[in-house]
Amino acid sequence: QLISNKDTYADPAILYVKNTSNYHASNNIVYLYYDNHGAEDVLEIRGGQFAYMPLVTENNMFAYTSTADTVVEYMVVGTEA
Repeated sequence: QLISNKDTYADPAILYVKNTSNYHASNNIVYLYYDNHGAEDVLEIRGGQFAYMPLVTENNMFAYTSTADTVVEYMVVGTEA
């Protein structure tokens, strides 16, 4: 799932992301990655957790989950480019 399109926001932009699922040791995990970093995960969020992180606005940010039906809540705070 595309979270943030590259060049949509000017620097600095901040991403808020929350995993709305219940905590589980091995399921309901949200992973975030940039499309040009060899698809290496840059953030892991377990059920019930949230995070704020600065975005690299020159790259697309994507999310995927370890379990189907995991809901990812997110918002980008910044100035549109």
